[in-house]
This record gives sequence, C-alpha cells and structure tokens, in this order.
Amino acid sequence: MGRSDCRRRRGWQATNSLRPPHPVKRAGAGADGLALTGAHRAVEFPADINTLGAGEDARRARQRCAFLPDGPIGRKRRGAGVRFLISFVRAVEDANDRIGRAVAWFTLATVAICFLVVVLRYVFNIGYRWMQEAYVWVHAVAFMGGAAYTLLRGGHVRVDIFYRNAGARTRAWIDIAGTVIFLMPFLAVVAIWSWPYVAQSWQILESSRDSDGLPGVFLLKTVILVFVALLAFQGLAIMARGAVVLCGRAAELPDPSRHQPGAP
Repeated sequence: MGRSDCRRRRGWQATNSLRPPHPVKRAGAGADGLALTGAHRAVEFPADINTLGAGEDARRARQRCAFLPDGPIGRKRRGAGVRFLISFVRAVEDANDRIGRAVAWFTLATVAICFLVVVLRYVFNIGYRWMQEAYVWVHAVAFMGGAAYTLLRGGHVRVDIFYRNAGARTRAWIDIAGTVIFLMPFLAVVAIWSWPYVAQSWQILESSRDSDGLPGVFLLKTVILVFVALLAFQGLAIMARGAVVLCGRAAELPDPSRHQPGAP
C-alpha cells in the first residue's frame, strides 16, 4: 500500500468516525422502520437550519444540531455543572431582588424621618438626637443594601462604547472580565480594610457618642460587610450567567427582565 493510499485511508476513517451509526431495521420503530443504535443520540434539526446561510452562524448551528456522543463531551454540555450555574444565578438574583425591593422602602422612611426632624426643629423648636441619627442610619442601609439590586438591574453608571451593539457571547466575555478585573478587587479592598473597623466596633459594642443617640453603632458598621457580600454574590451570578451563555444554553437562564420595575 502506497503512501497516498495510507493518507486516503486515514482521511476516510476520520470522516466516518464523525458520522452517526448506521440505522438498522427494528420492529415498531416508526413508519420507515429505522432506529439508531450505539452510544449516540439524535438531535432534531431546527426548522430554519437551511435558512441560516453560510458562515459562522450556520456552522455553529450545525454543530449544535449534530449527533452528540454520550461521552465526556456530551455529559459536560448536559451535565450538572451548567444546571448548578443556572440554579445559582436564579437563587442569587431572586434574593437580591427581594432585598432590593425591601430596602427601597427605607428611602421613603429616610424622607419621612428627615421631614419630621425639620418640622419639629423649626416649627416646634424640638430636637431629638436619636431621630437625627435615625434617618442617616436608614439611608445608609438603603444605599448599602440596595447596591447589589442596582447592579442586578444594570442601574449603576457605566460608559457604554460598544457593549450595547455587541453580540451575546461578546457581552458575556465583557461581563466576566469586568467582574474579575474591577468589581472583585474593589470588594476585596473594602472587605480587608473594613474588617478591623467592624470587628473593633463589635468588641466594645459601640454605641452613639451622644447620650441620647442610638445604640448599636456596631450593627450599622456591619452593613459594610453585608454590602460586600451582596455585591460579591451578584458578581458571581453575573460571571455564572456569562459562563452559561458561552456554553450555548442561554435559553435556560431566567429572564433578566423579570427584575425590572413593574415586573411581578
């Protein structure tokens, strides 16, 4: 056998190794009596597979619709890892959504307490130090507790140069890179520098410096760590959502629009 014959034989084997197993005749297998055997499963082609045209999109669509082996690759794409990421995204986003909607009422409480303080002071010439501290505390909880909810809704200030017009996979890469490069280091710095500050306050059970002020200042300072934790989990959820998109299973992710204003 010549060298060219060997090349042709290797090419024939490589081509046929990618083909699905030969159909065999089986009773009750359908109108055509054909069924598939072997460690492969058939995936239905979408109705518009022929309308995708040539190019990268068509090639990727054909790959997704090809026969997938029940080996490591098939298990990885359909495995528990991606399902865990989807469940993690849903749990974190639902938790931050509930927390954000709850602390949003603290904004109204801040306005009400501040209005009451002004009326008592300038109309009735009455002032309470604990009431003046109360609206500062409530506003701090609303701001720190609602930061992750704002990130979930994409409400933080951002400079959008090409993100809006980018594709889903490009957006996923940008979200992952931005979280790793910017968000997580920022949260690490805040956590490292605020931990001794909060721990010392807990050791002495710090309260207000004024005798008629609010006790439990250590609880207010703990909100800093809560702020870090909520934002960190939301950052991980953003990375997990991007990873699922890159795995080609974006349709299984929860709809982000359900966290927009007016959503149930």
